[in-house]
Amino acid sequence: MSKQAVGVGASLILACLVSLVSSELEIDLQRIVQNYGEHLVDARELRVRKINRTSHALNGTVRVAVDLDNDYRVSLSLAHSRLGNNQFNIYPMKIPEQRNCILLNSSYREYQSLFREHSNMPQVPPEGMCPFRKGTYWFKDAIFSADHFPPYVPEGYWRFTFEYLGPMENNAIIL
Repeated sequence: MSKQAVGVGASLILACLVSLVSSELEIDLQRIVQNYGEHLVDARELRVRKINRTSHALNGTVRVAVDLDNDYRVSLSLAHSRLGNNQFNIYPMKIPEQRNCILLNSSYREYQSLFREHSNMPQVPPEGMCPFRKGTYWFKDAIFSADHFPPYVPEGYWRFTFEYLGPMENNAIIL
């Protein structure tokens, strides 16, 4: 059993199916769940919506309640289930816990094109960006292309867990 100190972070889980169709990877979003941290990043209005017979997209809004500066840390972990039976195994591909501004100016910048046409998420300029400004960010028919996945990603169900951890002045996370 884990106990999280109040006001310390937020967690979002995005589940998707990766399948091989005509020798190309396809991404099929399944669901998005927020475990805790609505006071920091509120994604309860973000949904996966079926667009047509074969496509699912991300729609809705995310509210960021505070400017996410370098006092906040973020990580992304991946888990894989070959059969889709909720028996997920942690996968070695991840973004390790790092300061928010470092993530914004590296990994986020690399993948920000995913959101450019389907969201008002900020785009990192060449000189960099910090902090990630508080506000309401929308997603409209955001479909994730398999072009951004490495070619060696195995088929099956994937769980992406994004975690934001905040300033920990005299707070502790007890596992």
